[in-house]
Amino acid sequence: MNRISIAAFFAFFSFALISRSEAEAIKFETADGKLKIVGTVGYYVANGKPVESPKGDEKGLAVVIIRPDGKPTNPVPIKTLSGITKRRLFSRTTASENKILSRPPIKNSIGMELKLLPAGTFMMGSNFGQAKEQPVHKVTLSQNFYIGVHEVTQEQWTKVMGTNPASPKGPRNAVDRVSWTDAVEFCRKLSGLPEERAAGRIYQLPTEAQWEYACRAGTTTEYSFGDDDSEFGDYAWFGGNSGQTSHPVGGKKPNAWGLYDMHGKVWEGGQDWLG
Repeated sequence: MNRISIAAFFAFFSFALISRSEAEAIKFETADGKLKIVGTVGYYVANGKPVESPKGDEKGLAVVIIRPDGKPTNPVPIKTLSGITKRRLFSRTTASENKILSRPPIKNSIGMELKLLPAGTFMMGSNFGQAKEQPVHKVTLSQNFYIGVHEVTQEQWTKVMGTNPASPKGPRNAVDRVSWTDAVEFCRKLSGLPEERAAGRIYQLPTEAQWEYACRAGTTTEYSFGDDDSEFGDYAWFGGNSGQTSHPVGGKKPNAWGLYDMHGKVWEGGQDWLG
């Protein structure tokens, strides 16, 4: 069975946790032969700070290796590694993530488009946000998962629940005016549809970490599109450009992973509590 999570408080994202992705052990070797160890990547650092999705050429980049006994090494500078080790590290990691992200979305029985995201590690939270967003900390998601390309629409909600509580009405607008309990019930009923059961898909709300990972889309900036909030209107509906009304999903630019309306628009909630 594929474990699928759907996001929402006032509107949702569909998620599917589909496969276990364990860290792969490889042979680490320095060019001078002084270090030879079989282990897994713990995390990367540069200038004393964790680095997301490194390409291998960052200044001062080093890798912390997890030994077979579970103990981490001190950071090993990437420049000291042998050529074959570096190729194994970066070509394999980048290629596998890109292969997953390049897959087109799938569509379920009620018309939701679901995008597969790769397992990975990211820095969660913000040092400039509310207290509950601090401190910034490393989070690893060990499983690939699907997330909705768009928020759940009123039309999709009605197909499953039989009613439409949203206001104003619009079949392609995100559903709103629903509670967390409503969202959980929507997941349960969607999972029980014959087509979804036959496909082995089980829906649930995403965790806070899954949602933020999807929203950030591999970035470390304040927003998924950068740090310049003057671009906000290109990616999001908000008080300054929405006319205080809802709009059809997908009307703004997507983030780097092809997900729409991750900023602005309606509130979105998840499986677990904030913090």
